[in-house]
Amino acid sequence: MGDILLDSTRGELEILEFTVNGVYFGINVAKVQEIIKAPEITSTPLASKGVLGCILVRNDIYSVIDLNIILYDKKTDMESQPYIILCNFNNQKNSFVVENVLGIRRVAWSEMKKPSNILNSEDVSSIVGIITLDDQIISVLDFEKIVTDINPANGLKIDELKA
Repeated sequence: MGDILLDSTRGELEILEFTVNGVYFGINVAKVQEIIKAPEITSTPLASKGVLGCILVRNDIYSVIDLNIILYDKKTDMESQPYIILCNFNNQKNSFVVENVLGIRRVAWSEMKKPSNILNSEDVSSIVGIITLDDQIISVLDFEKIVTDINPANGLKIDELKA
């Protein structure tokens, strides 16, 4: 049981590795509540780009964001039964459609490299770091930025930090 919690003095984090459009991405496990197969999604009229609608999971409503639309401007084939990563951060319940979930990787913070300016323009990209594991490049995404870019009112506000 103690192995699940990370020793912060070692400077480690756990990354959930997944694919979108055949490309490897990651999210800090601390943001993830659960991973499920995509259930039926209730569409939302006039939703922002990338928002497919919402789902009900154990009496909690999650907005559903298709990372394929956000990252590649093309909709995920929902017939392929993709996965949904349920997240809860900034006092919001959001979920993200991904192709496949590959597992959890423990990495040292020192292994996370800052993306180059060519790959990552601060005002455009949602990549916060690059990790190479087993000759595989994994781009770690800033899910808060993705949600805030969809709707700026969803961003964390200074007065919320004081609570």
